[in-house]
Amino acid sequence: MTPQSRPPSTPSEKDLQFGMDVESIRRTFIRNLFCHRGKFPEVALPNDNYLALAYTVRDRIMQKWNLLGPHLFRKGVAHGGVLVGRIPHRSATGSESA
Repeated sequence: MTPQSRPPSTPSEKDLQFGMDVESIRRTFIRNLFCHRGKFPEVALPNDNYLALAYTVRDRIMQKWNLLGPHLFRKGVAHGGVLVGRIPHRSATGSESA
């Protein structure tokens, strides 16, 4: 089955990886547990579960940042108390350039 002929009810791999629904988060958590920690749920220790969950949350935060960050950078919008944008550069002569 080609990606173009996929039934509309079947989520894509990207939707599963970055989706915010319970099933997508569960699948990503199990994938991170296996791929990053090398464990499957039955033998995972509490720390393995913690780290797999941290990777799952980090993936979603980074996905949102990758979508929004370039726009904020171009606009020079403050984010988290830090101005994101071009920083003036002082040359050796002391003059500023953007």
